[in-house]
Amino acid sequence: MNKQIEKKISSFQFLYILTGLIGLGIFLLISSGVFNSAPIVARSINKNSNAPSGSNQSFDEIHSGANLTQLNKIKKIEEDVKNNPNNFESLLSLAHQLNDNGFYEKAIVNYEKYLKKFSKNTNVIVDYGVCYFELKKYDKSISILKSALQIEPKHQIAHFNLGIVNFSNNDMQAAKNWLEKTVEIDAHSEVGHKAKELLNTQLRSE
Repeated sequence: MNKQIEKKISSFQFLYILTGLIGLGIFLLISSGVFNSAPIVARSINKNSNAPSGSNQSFDEIHSGANLTQLNKIKKIEEDVKNNPNNFESLLSLAHQLNDNGFYEKAIVNYEKYLKKFSKNTNVIVDYGVCYFELKKYDKSISILKSALQIEPKHQIAHFNLGIVNFSNNDMQAAKNWLEKTVEIDAHSEVGHKAKELLNTQLRSE
């Protein structure tokens, strides 16, 4: 009888230890970044205004899809653009709203109209490139982002986004190079901190 009790106790101890080891293993995998989702690109323009926000742009803003309020807002701006085709502020606002709400192809059309007039606006070029990233057209996105750097070589968000796009395109070495350059430009900005975080988690073994 005692042997049977000891056997049951031993079995419970084994299961307890096994469960603990499995839990520890899962914790270590999560901590190492194995289960992390792909990094998110950073916008160059604050989604709530037309003003450039530079390296202070939050990158935890994820496109959550359009709701009725946003659709009505887009419709109103579309009317403004239709009635005032030379109002480039409204045109840019429309492009941003379409981008923010997941209408990337329409956003691209409006960004292109804007950039025909203001071809040197690097913040808009970066957001234009982000649309192609969202459509998973990575080569096109990389080309556009690089064109922004030809105008403004130290544009930190362009560097950061090139890291993200290359990461998503499975070119880890290129991603690492761009993120390292992001940190070199300004290690203390929000984008600089995010780049360091990605280098220490997603790309530390590359």
